[in-house]
Amino acid sequence: MNKLSLDDIKANRSTDTIPTDSVQRSLASSTDAQQKIEQEQKRDSVNKNQKVGEFLYIKKLTALVASGVSPDQLKPKHLEELGGHFNRRKQIIEEFVDKYLDEDGKIIQVGSEWNEAIGEIMTLITSLQTKVITASRTAAHSRVDSLKSRLVEANELIANYKSSDLAQNERIQDLESMLCTKEELVANLTEDLQIKSEDLESVENDLKGNKVELAGEKKVTEMLSKQIQSQAEDIDVLQAKVEKLQDEKEGALVELNEERNSGALVTQKLEALEKSSVEQGDKYRVDMQGKQSEIESLHQKVSDLNDSQLSLNEKLSQANMSITSLTEQLAGAKGSLESSEGKVEVLQASIADAHVKLGVSEAELGRLRGVEEEMQNLRASNARLALQLEQASAALDVKKSSSS
Repeated sequence: MNKLSLDDIKANRSTDTIPTDSVQRSLASSTDAQQKIEQEQKRDSVNKNQKVGEFLYIKKLTALVASGVSPDQLKPKHLEELGGHFNRRKQIIEEFVDKYLDEDGKIIQVGSEWNEAIGEIMTLITSLQTKVITASRTAAHSRVDSLKSRLVEANELIANYKSSDLAQNERIQDLESMLCTKEELVANLTEDLQIKSEDLESVENDLKGNKVELAGEKKVTEMLSKQIQSQAEDIDVLQAKVEKLQDEKEGALVELNEERNSGALVTQKLEALEKSSVEQGDKYRVDMQGKQSEIESLHQKVSDLNDSQLSLNEKLSQANMSITSLTEQLAGAKGSLESSEGKVEVLQASIADAHVKLGVSEAELGRLRGVEEEMQNLRASNARLALQLEQASAALDVKKSSSS
């Protein structure tokens, strides 16, 4: 029988979805905001460095022209000590010649009022850039703090879900232990059915292996053999039904695996299953006590029958009646098993019912054994049965001789 382990349950079950989407979105937003801040800072730094570099280039070129260097003699190497790419230095020189030198190669003079205005404009631009950058950084930091707060809340939520999941795993372990107990009951039932089948086959083999020489009793013995063979076939059918129930139980376990998200439903089903199993077990024990009393009564009856020295025909007739009763009991067990449902609780109830029916069958088999003991241990080994039949035949011959 396949056993559903805890690892299989954990591997196959559908757990509650932890709402990590919002956490991931928050982390993504936080990352985007941080990247945006870094990009703005990098862009501001590049712009600032670029403006400072241009100012230093212009200052250096202005000093060179003032010292007498002609515009044609200005080369990128003059700005090499200030750094920067060769093409960039070359471009700065071209722009300097176009913007700051007149046609004679002299520096264009700008009035002091223009210098002051330009200074004020540069100051305002710098101040505005500083304010914009500061405001952007403040807003970004505020947003990052908010996202961090949401991240903390999300982590707490994840921790709560993990704690809940741990409790659920413990509950699943308890449920698995209960299911293992039910599987042991099914295994015991299967073993009992096998034993009953073997017992009936043994009875059949004993009857087939002995040839009854008494003509008047031969027909009864053959009928008894056929009936026992029929009971063996019923036992095979019963075994097939039990195997089917085992398959249905495995299907119910799969269904249980699919329904693990609804823990309350699983708990109710297993509690009902456990309650039904306990009730059926109590009923089985009561029935077994009754059957034990019946067996003791049958033993007493056998003793009385031996004392009264019933004839072999009467004993065989009683054996036939006992086998007929056994047939009815097994037919009832067969009908009970065929009416079983695929659910776990119905499966356990059906198994318990079959167990009760098997108890009845066991009692009937015990009765049959008692009858076989009355028939001079006809159901024992082939040698003993043959010997007892010979003794019965001799006794009948004596009776016939005395009667004649």
